[in-house]
Amino acid sequence: MAIRDIEVQLGATEQSQLNVTLTDINVSVGTVTGGVFTSGSVTVVAAANVGPRGPQGLTGPQGSQGPIGLTGPVGPTGSQGIQGITGATGPTGLTGATGPTGPIGLTGATGPQGPQGIKGDTGDTGPTGPIGLTGPQGIQGIQGIKGDTGDTGPTGATGATGPTGPTGPQGIQGIKGDTGDTGPVGPTGPTGATGATGATGATGPAGDITTSVLDNLSDVTISTPSNGQVLRYNTSTGLWQNGVGASTLDDLTDVTISTPSSGQIMSYDGSQWVNAAAPTTGATTQQARNLLTYTIMNMEF
Repeated sequence: MAIRDIEVQLGATEQSQLNVTLTDINVSVGTVTGGVFTSGSVTVVAAANVGPRGPQGLTGPQGSQGPIGLTGPVGPTGSQGIQGITGATGPTGLTGATGPTGPIGLTGATGPQGPQGIKGDTGDTGPTGPIGLTGPQGIQGIQGIKGDTGDTGPTGATGATGPTGPTGPQGIQGIKGDTGDTGPVGPTGPTGATGATGATGATGPAGDITTSVLDNLSDVTISTPSNGQVLRYNTSTGLWQNGVGASTLDDLTDVTISTPSSGQIMSYDGSQWVNAAAPTTGATTQQARNLLTYTIMNMEF
């Protein structure tokens, strides 16, 4: 067994007294178990002459670390103690008595109903006059305001049926009614099987790139287009040209709007359309709708 390093640990007193020249070191090696030195001795023999203490030598290189000792066996686990006895549950307290319900208040008396007004006497019905000859059918006048409904008189004798008058001209088409609510969407049917991919068709001839934009058409002239412009036909040049379109009703050439207010309508005065107050009497709701429909259908946009 080769001994490479010997470490001698001395206290302060031993260091002050150790002022000798080491001439011989005797080492007695003890027993090594698992890489741990358990016994032995080191004998230092000093020379007879005692000289001054020399300088401390350089620290030697660190020796290699010895192998790790074996782990000792784990001791046995102690037995578990006996679980303590669970205490008894105390009795549940008594439920308190429910208090009495208070009396219901009296219902107030209903007030008396007021007397009904007296109905006026019905006037005497005059005698029925002779039935006159049926005259020609006159022009239908504007429907008057609906009056109060009078008392129903006795049914008179049925007169003779007059000849059928000529059929009048067809009236203006009424305003389109509101669109009904959209019905619920039906359940989506199962997706059909994907058909086989058809063969790729032959490549068509190359198109004429001269007609790929609007300005390349022979009867169209576009000059510095901008957002909001429209195409207008110019009868003097025979071409379609870009220009600013009407953005409001008053921008139309045959419309003049002057201080519009809520409820007004558009009325034609013989030369152009102007805003005017809607009639409050002398016209039915249907006639007012017909007038509005005619106004919209004859505007120039």
